[in-house]
Order: sequence, then structure tokens, then C-alpha cells
Amino acid sequence: MRSIAKEQSWAASILFTIYALSFLLPALGHGDRVFGWQAFLMGMIYCWALPWTIAWWANVFFWLGLMALSCHQYGKAAILGLIALLLGLSVLCNEVGNRPQVGYFIWIGSMAGLLLTAIGKAVKAEAERSDLSPLVGNRSLGLGSEYLRHEPCERIAAGPPPDR
Repeated sequence: MRSIAKEQSWAASILFTIYALSFLLPALGHGDRVFGWQAFLMGMIYCWALPWTIAWWANVFFWLGLMALSCHQYGKAAILGLIALLLGLSVLCNEVGNRPQVGYFIWIGSMAGLLLTAIGKAVKAEAERSDLSPLVGNRSLGLGSEYLRHEPCERIAAGPPPDR
């Protein structure tokens, strides 16, 4: 179980690093370029000005999704990742004239990465659960077997078990 926990922290860390990288690159612009950190700050200041800043809310859902992924809540992380991705893609519908730049695509890629990672982890966790349930159901692990009724040395000794 510890390796799965390490795996989760690595996945969340890698996704956050990709997300943070997008802040250092040009995100929007046609003539004047707006870097990711500038777009983030403008969105945060004017986040109440919906619908123009609806894409900024993708950040909030992404953070919540990373927290859910870190807590092994894969279904919740997948849903939050999908919401973040859809909110982030709303930039493409905006007719303000800002064209997405490389920073935007890295930013939206981190959200797609959250969605895909959460789905992958959910499928893997479900497969592990379904592989364990038949073993427990048919007592293949030795639980309740005849060997547990006798002392361990009785299994090793030759001949029938002694009468009690």
C-alpha cells in the first residue's frame, strides 16, 4: 500500500509542476502577450465577473482535484478534473480576441492529465479490488482451511493426527 501512496504523491506533484510551468509561459495574446501568471491574477481579481472569467474557475477545480487525487478519491478527482478541463476549454469560445499560446496549452494539459490520471487510478484500484474479492470469497488464502484446526507440528509429523 505504501508504493501506491508514493505513486499518488508523485502523480499529483508532476501534475502540479506542469500546471506551475504554464504560469511562466505566454498564455494568451495576439499582439501583446499575457503570461500565465498575469492571466491568473487578472482572473483572480475579476473572478466574480462571470461569464468572462469562467475559465479562471478551472484553477479552483484543478486544485480540488489534486487534493482528491492525493487522498485516493479517484472518482471525485476524475469529476473535478473533467469540470476543470471543460471550464478551461471555455477560453476557446471567448471572442475577446486573445489567441491561446503555449502556456495555455500546458495549463489545459495539466487538467487533462488530472482527468486521465484519476480515471487510470480508479480503473486500477477497481481491478485490484475485483482480483482480491474472488480470493477471499473462495478462501484461497487459507482462511478457514483444515490446516488451521490442527497444531502446526501435526501437519509436519508423519501419520494420522493424534486422538484427543
